[in-house]
Amino acid sequence: MTSWRIDPHGVAATLASVSVKAEELAIASSLVEAVSAEVHAGCADVLGVGSALDAVLQLQAESLDAAGLRIVAAILGASSAAASYLRGDEEMAASTQAAAIAGDARYFGVER
Repeated sequence: MTSWRIDPHGVAATLASVSVKAEELAIASSLVEAVSAEVHAGCADVLGVGSALDAVLQLQAESLDAAGLRIVAAILGASSAAASYLRGDEEMAASTQAAAIAGDARYFGVER
């Protein structure tokens, strides 16, 4: 295992920091969805403004959800890759790292 150099404490600290930011993103996503629901429920669709605003908010919510899934994949991938590396399983480390880079949260059992 000469091609990898992992500091487990550094990985843990970075993942903890990223997790905090992921929680902030989840809160933002919830706020966008709440505002979208309010716009949809309470806004008269004068000249299509309410529908247009709702469409923009829905796109933002979808983007935030997609970003959240990529972040989850990255966190799980980095954690799994580091654990695999420390066990001496470079092949598994490479596989989990590749899934994380691809943003494939399903690889780690996470669905939308």
